[in-house]
Amino acid sequence: MVRMVQAFRRMAGILVTEPVPDYMKNLFASKYSARVRAIGQVTLMNKIKTNIAAFMMDNSTTLRNFLFDKVIADCPPLPELLANQALLEAHVRDNVQSAWHPSCTCKMGDPSDPMAVVDARGRLIGAENVFMADASVMPEVSRTNTNIPPS
Repeated sequence: MVRMVQAFRRMAGILVTEPVPDYMKNLFASKYSARVRAIGQVTLMNKIKTNIAAFMMDNSTTLRNFLFDKVIADCPPLPELLANQALLEAHVRDNVQSAWHPSCTCKMGDPSDPMAVVDARGRLIGAENVFMADASVMPEVSRTNTNIPPS
């Protein structure tokens, strides 16, 4: 918990330090809430809602600020989180997780290694004709989106 709070504080500190705020408006702590999951569903209604919201935010700074502060942001404001250790710890405990691009979770190695999941060619150890060809067998996290791994 201590390291996660320190990491969150460090990241947020970068975001609120000049000149970053000049280029990034409406900073807020995000979480993968039920509301975010619901709007993330691919439906015609969600497409309509997100297109209308995008149009409004692109055309009115006042409306953009209102939408971010009252509708989009689902957590206390970032400065409030940073100023209150208990609130920050609660936010980290309840919301910080690795959910987007897990990688490097399956060790590649010699079949005699009990920790190895796949061999050097990506074959699943202990199974025939099963290969793993995804980010789980990357030896290290790439600097790009894991959808476009380095060759």
